[in-house]
Amino acid sequence: MFTITVPDLQACLRVSSATPKGWLGDCPRERTGPRYAYRLPDILPRIRERRPRGLSAAEARSLVEVDRVKRSYGEDTLYLGEDARERAQRLVNSLTESESERLAYCQSQFTAALVERLLDREVFTHIEFLRLLLALHPDILAYVMTADDAVLPDWRAFAPAFAVINAPESTPIKEAA
Repeated sequence: MFTITVPDLQACLRVSSATPKGWLGDCPRERTGPRYAYRLPDILPRIRERRPRGLSAAEARSLVEVDRVKRSYGEDTLYLGEDARERAQRLVNSLTESESERLAYCQSQFTAALVERLLDREVFTHIEFLRLLLALHPDILAYVMTADDAVLPDWRAFAPAFAVINAPESTPIKEAA
């Protein structure tokens, strides 16, 4: 979900066009029309690392809103990609204390829903990996960054699907799916 462009960053952060380019030089991107777009979970840590004043809550909310508006209706948001572990770890390492607490809440709800819904317990051999990846999901990230719980999924439906889609290839439940 490559949704954030340099003009979006300019508008949300009130910076020149050259500034975000310096922050995002090594960031994965995808061409969308005449511009490159970036994934929100990839740019947040880079901004916090490379911008002297970091990222305010209002700026984070603005970026989350741009991401939400630009995501296509019906777009697959469950599968997070082959490079998800590294991306998620970088994002989680950049979270503030309150953001980390909100992520922990999501992780506990996710785990509880899996315990309740999944018959095959093999997925629990990868539970920490899956809990880490949660941070990359657009709705979870929106909640983590804004505290707006209206964006959270129905955990009972979401958790098993997320686990099956993102489980490592060697997991029997993924092989059966």
